[in-house]
Amino acid sequence: MSVVKIMLWVVGIPVVLVFIYLFYVFFNMAFISQITNLKKSFDSEFESNVVGIDIVEVSDNENLLEFEFEPNTGDINGSRVMTLMPEGMVEDSRRFFDDDPGRELEVVARGNNLKSLLFKDNDVYEVRDKQLANKVGSFTNPELGFVRHVLPISETIMLVQADRADSKYVDTWLWQVDLSTFDKFTLTKDPYFSDDRPPKIFVNERAGEKIVVYYVGDYSFGFGGHSSRPKKSIIRIYNKQFPKGKDLASFAFKAGTIVHVEWGETGVILTGDPSKLTGSKKDRVPVRKWKTTFTGNEF
Repeated sequence: MSVVKIMLWVVGIPVVLVFIYLFYVFFNMAFISQITNLKKSFDSEFESNVVGIDIVEVSDNENLLEFEFEPNTGDINGSRVMTLMPEGMVEDSRRFFDDDPGRELEVVARGNNLKSLLFKDNDVYEVRDKQLANKVGSFTNPELGFVRHVLPISETIMLVQADRADSKYVDTWLWQVDLSTFDKFTLTKDPYFSDDRPPKIFVNERAGEKIVVYYVGDYSFGFGGHSSRPKKSIIRIYNKQFPKGKDLASFAFKAGTIVHVEWGETGVILTGDPSKLTGSKKDRVPVRKWKTTFTGNEF
């Protein structure tokens, strides 16, 4: 083989590989919605995680839901961004420019005369009279680098969505934390974006139950804005039988992103929004209703 042919091979192979890669990227960008729809079609609509749950669709000429541009956390407020000033004051404000003083951090306001909590890197502090107070504790195994959202479940149990301190890139996980001991365990290593759709909590005081819906993975139908949706909605219950919580079932996006829970006599009715786009009403599709009945002895 001549030197010229060898050079053509040496140069040509990387060029072909680069072309194939660019074509792959272009194809995925040009047909992102179609590819996502194909992936979605292979999903099961729902899966139960425990024995003793019956799930059946009860949709009947349902209405369209207005798109939530800023989804809330349901019946209990989640954390909100506040600014910790250099002198230790905690202000209900935001930073807009790089040279603005202070640092934006997540703060949880708690009821029952409990102090508000501020999450600063790997540490948690009380806030008293809008002033940073004593440190409550720190996280371990792993340490946390940046807390993105916190949802209080009870006086001590919280869901914390945060990046690990030892990660060199954005690597957000969702943990359940017991603030009395700072023990935590992983709910998912792939939570949906908390700034786009944080976990939601629904409270039934009469039954002494709380149901949390947290969201996993993402399906992209375009670029920018609100162009993605969670792959799954996980239904988690907290009650006398499961004081530390129990995942009951997961619903794929094709069944609708679960956005509302209401209690019945023997279970709950879940409302799922299967709309892909925000847009006008012509882009919205009717919600799907799922009756979830608790039949097992443990309920």
